[in-house]
Amino acid sequence: MGFSPSKVRVVILIVFVMILSAGRAVAEKGQGAASAGLKPAGKLGPIPDDLFHVQGVSVGTDTLFISSVKKDSGEALLWKIDRKTMKIVAVKNYEESLKYHPSGLQNDGKSIWMAVAVYAKNTSSAVLRINPDTMKVEKKFKVKDHIGLVTSDGAGTLIGANWDARKFYVWNENGEL
Repeated sequence: MGFSPSKVRVVILIVFVMILSAGRAVAEKGQGAASAGLKPAGKLGPIPDDLFHVQGVSVGTDTLFISSVKKDSGEALLWKIDRKTMKIVAVKNYEESLKYHPSGLQNDGKSIWMAVAVYAKNTSSAVLRINPDTMKVEKKFKVKDHIGLVTSDGAGTLIGANWDARKFYVWNENGEL
C-alpha cells in the first residue's frame, strides 16, 4: 500500500513550510524559533462548540484563530479565541459574494493570512491579510483558482495550495507569483 498523490502533496507542503519557517527564523534571529519570541503552545482546553465546519486552526501564545464555513447560510467565519479562558473573543464573516469557503490559515505574528473561495473546485479566491487585533482586512488579492490553504514565512513570502493540493503557489504579499 502506498500513499495517494494528494497525501504526498500535503506532506511535501508541510515539510516545505517547516523548512522555510525554520530557515527564516534561524537567518533572521541567529538561533531559531525560541529567539524569535515563540513560546510552546502548551495544553489547549476544550474548543467551544458550534464552530460549524472547521477549515483551519492557528495556535498562538495567547490566541487561537479558527476558520470555518457555515455552508447553509454561506458564511466564511474567522473565530478569535482566548487561550486562557477558551472563550470566543470575536467572530467575523469574510464572505464575498459567492466566496464563502475559507481556507486553512496562519497567523505569522503580524497578520492572519486566509483565503475565501467559491465552494467548488476550479473556481476563484481572494487571499486576505487580516489584522489579528481588529480582524479587519488590510489587504487582499484575487486568485483564479480555489485556494484551500495559505501560509506565510513572516518575511513577505506566501505559499498556497488549491483544492486537493494539486497545485502550489508562491506569492509575495501583493499576490505576485
